[in-house]
Amino acid sequence: MGIKGLNASIKKYSNFIEKNLSDYSNKTIAIDSEILVYKFQIRSYKQTEYDQNIYHLYAFLNHAISFLKNNIIPIYVFDGGAIPITKQDNCLQKRYLHREKSKVKITDLENKFMNISQKTTDFLDLDINGVGSISFADPDTLDILDQLLKARDSNPVITKEFRAECKYFLKLLGLPVLSNNGEAEVVAVKLAKNKLVDYVWSEDSDAIAYGISIEPFNEYIKILKPSDDFNKILEISSQKVLEDLSLTPNEFIDYCILSGCDYCNTIPRIGPITALKIIKEYKTIEEYLKKHPIRIDFNYVDARSVFFNPFVNDLNETSLKIGSLDQLNLRQFITIEKGKKPFHVNNIINKWSLVINEYNLLNKPPKIIEPKFKKFRYHPKLTIDMFN
Repeated sequence: MGIKGLNASIKKYSNFIEKNLSDYSNKTIAIDSEILVYKFQIRSYKQTEYDQNIYHLYAFLNHAISFLKNNIIPIYVFDGGAIPITKQDNCLQKRYLHREKSKVKITDLENKFMNISQKTTDFLDLDINGVGSISFADPDTLDILDQLLKARDSNPVITKEFRAECKYFLKLLGLPVLSNNGEAEVVAVKLAKNKLVDYVWSEDSDAIAYGISIEPFNEYIKILKPSDDFNKILEISSQKVLEDLSLTPNEFIDYCILSGCDYCNTIPRIGPITALKIIKEYKTIEEYLKKHPIRIDFNYVDARSVFFNPFVNDLNETSLKIGSLDQLNLRQFITIEKGKKPFHVNNIINKWSLVINEYNLLNKPPKIIEPKFKKFRYHPKLTIDMFN
């Protein structure tokens, strides 16, 4: 996912600025939430069976709380919306086929595991998520389980229902959620370009490329991502990337395509370092291919189209304000649909209410104090003496 080796190239030729989350107080950040959905899905596999179907909700709750505690408005952006049929379809088809193959592989491994578990009684307390006792499981079963867990970690299959739950939960909390405008990182970048948010939060290096390729080109944005240090944030400016690499926007996108992106094949023996040298010398992919023709399928023109003309719905009417907590529907969602005890929903409401009250207190408009004039009491004798 993303541009191959781009983060390493930025570290070599440019640099990320390390900051604290509190440095972004009083700012609005558009968050590419797709990577969070995948992370929380993977982590949920490692929870007990009782906690699995609610772990992702608590994870999003704590994520939002960390921003609000620092007086930051998080805007959660998800993939969504019907993408028009364009040349992009040729590039995205391979991504779709890869996902479908991953789904089939995971389903086959799950079926194998379930079939074996029904035939043996040696590991009744070992479930499909690897939770429980494994001391009595036979080697073949453990091997299948190991393949299944690795396949899930490397190719997590996110269902529509799982993603819908995440979005619905955030909306119940009153947080701004965008989910029908296009690919998440593209929408987040477009929000920043339109000055509707201050920063973009994304772990997908595509966001850096889109920050450079999406018009207006002279409107530079800043992109954030988590650091290896839990309490730190890494920041990079799209302007600084271009300046430090000494590339124009067109050259930079060609460099990304040659390095390796999600939208077309790569040329053998060309990685990020070689790609940069090629673009520095030839300026465009076309000029390079004139002197170094290739015989493989390399649809770089279609890949360019994805970067320079991404699909994004109109964002002008987008509401980016924090709303009120919907307690009634939240209680119904957690207790009835998720089948949890009232303790869980009470815990969520109490945690959220405490944080949102602190946030509202910080952002409460200052009280206008009108000047008080001392009333003059009429005194006949004093008034006469004043004019004598």
